[in-house]
Amino acid sequence: MTKSQQNKSKKRGIGKDFIGFMLGISLVWSIGLSGFIPYIVGIFFGVWLTHKILSSKEIVLKTIFWILFIAIFMIGSTIHGSKRNARLENSLESIGIFSNQSENEKLNFRIGEYNSSPTSLLPSHIKKGRGFENEKTIEELDKDIKKDPQNARLYHEKGNQYLLDKKFREAVGEFDKAIKINSNYTEPYNGKGIAYRNLGEYSKAVENYTKAVGLDPSYFEAYNNRGVCFIFLGEHSNACLDFEKACELGSCQKLEISKQKGHCE
Repeated sequence: MTKSQQNKSKKRGIGKDFIGFMLGISLVWSIGLSGFIPYIVGIFFGVWLTHKILSSKEIVLKTIFWILFIAIFMIGSTIHGSKRNARLENSLESIGIFSNQSENEKLNFRIGEYNSSPTSLLPSHIKKGRGFENEKTIEELDKDIKKDPQNARLYHEKGNQYLLDKKFREAVGEFDKAIKINSNYTEPYNGKGIAYRNLGEYSKAVENYTKAVGLDPSYFEAYNNRGVCFIFLGEHSNACLDFEKACELGSCQKLEISKQKGHCE
């Protein structure tokens, strides 16, 4: 074997090792295992199986291998992502944000409820925070908008209704329309942040909450909202700063619970 052939063979071997590594990791994720030993066993098995099959001259066998590899990788990635989101929610629960709350109450919080008393949350509907004072149906709002298409408040209310309906992309679109009419309108930025948070786009959520507090430094709801997103992003120190600012403005619940849990000083 020439030196050139040896180099090609070595590269193919490294490629098979990488594919086997990914296969092993995906298998562990798909099965739902965790810990050092399952990963080691999974990686060794994946590498061994990959070398075994890809070294074969059987085209059908290789085709089946690639189909299974893609399927296992997609399943494993989905399961791993779900577990990661669950860990993030557990992080919120660890500072008391979701503790002792029903699923409806958790939804209330996610779309912007920051009442100082958790017992005041109503289980039958979403309790209104700032900007939810005059709830109307989408159909009613469309009629109002047709009569007054330059009224930013109507688009904001429509965005809020989409939040309540859990149609977060549509909500972003309506909040953008409100902002286009009045770029200094604070509440739509907070609404966009809520929508992006529910879509898992935490950096975009933080960006919009930051715009909200920039326009209205007394907007404690936006500080609380941004603090929650910082937790999702793993930026606990920034979360504490936002909870502290919200407390200065009269909303101390999240800061107090964070201090009790040892997350904030």
